[in-house]
Amino acid sequence: MRSGFAAALIVASNIIATWGEASESVSSFRLENGLEIVVIENRSQSDVAHTVWYRVGAADEPPGKSGVANLVGQLMVGGAEKNSSEQIAGIGGTKVFCYYDYTSFLQLGANAHLERMMQFEANRMMGVVVNRQEFEAIRSEIHFAQKKERETNPHMLFGEQRLAALFMNHPYGIPVKGWPHEIEKLSAEDAIDFFRRHFAPNNAILVVAGDVAPREVLNLAGKHFGSIERVPGIRPRSRPAEPPHRVETRLIYKDERAEMPYLVRHYLAPKRDAGDQSSAAALMVAEELLGGEKIESIFARELVRERMLALHTSASYVGTSFDEFSFGVFVMPARGVSLLAAEAALDEVLDDFLENGPDPNDLKRVQAQLQASRQSESSQALMQAMKYGQALTVEDIQEWPEIVGELTGEYIVDVAKRVFDKKRSVTGWMMAADSD
Repeated sequence: MRSGFAAALIVASNIIATWGEASESVSSFRLENGLEIVVIENRSQSDVAHTVWYRVGAADEPPGKSGVANLVGQLMVGGAEKNSSEQIAGIGGTKVFCYYDYTSFLQLGANAHLERMMQFEANRMMGVVVNRQEFEAIRSEIHFAQKKERETNPHMLFGEQRLAALFMNHPYGIPVKGWPHEIEKLSAEDAIDFFRRHFAPNNAILVVAGDVAPREVLNLAGKHFGSIERVPGIRPRSRPAEPPHRVETRLIYKDERAEMPYLVRHYLAPKRDAGDQSSAAALMVAEELLGGEKIESIFARELVRERMLALHTSASYVGTSFDEFSFGVFVMPARGVSLLAAEAALDEVLDDFLENGPDPNDLKRVQAQLQASRQSESSQALMQAMKYGQALTVEDIQEWPEIVGELTGEYIVDVAKRVFDKKRSVTGWMMAADSD
């Protein structure tokens, strides 16, 4: 896999620019083996965020092998850290994130540790030696944790059932950590095969942010990653598509552990499209207008303060995904208010929003808040690395503060009308076991 420092220097000397500079502080490159590199220089930060993102996640698992992506991620961290604990001393360890669309490894430390972090991740990319006993221990630990969470967390179970109902055919309906009955059957061969197919430089992105210079990262990446061979046969992801949803879906989940009833509705919603992000930007604004954390949101004003029908409300839009995901709304009724009455009131508020649109002052306030939030995030090295890594794994790196500021109430309503279709939704009620 490695052919020495001299060859790595040759590779490094042939790095070519790919996307070009997104801003004065962002540089991007590509090694000959396909590894993409993004450097976010921010000298105001004292630390360096070193992240490696692979374009593979739980939604890319073979049928019947759910949980293998998460298992591989845990094996790569557990096995490597057990065998190389002295190498990560002073770095703070590695955090692994496995989601539907990506698997990422994150380290945070001072610039002085950058080369050690990069060497460690390059070794991880080449593979981690884990014997069968260690494999069984890590798989059993994951399986036990899943079973324990199911025994103690009814909200997780309810969430799994809602997504399974929302996605009839797409793998987003399968839990990221997998179904327990499939996890316990995963073999070492399943993990090795999944690793060999997907964990390669030509399926990865190195994002380094903070107190670094682009040339420094470039040289170190060429030295440590440059001679890792690309894996042939890696193709653009292609997943099963959702068929047309023609019937509204409703779930009632009763559990003795449920302390307070609540309702959640998920609508299938378009992802953020790198070619045209206006629809996703409109849904992000609608999310804040309807159910933002501030008490000024429409749900909070109408259902909590004025009608006093709810204790808590919220809205959530997942747009940074590889395929279409969801727009969700949540209401926890006030004591003495039935879920039926709470849902009726929720629908009244949504119908009014679609009929009359947002108040112009509310729209201006939310647009200003979102733009200010984006600017605040840009000053944090870790947030920058996470933002760029997530975006690039779903092939979307464009910024959208300008788009948010240009949206009109009419356009936001037009997009919301297309999304808020109950035939493309799942509404779930959570209640105590003895509730009617």
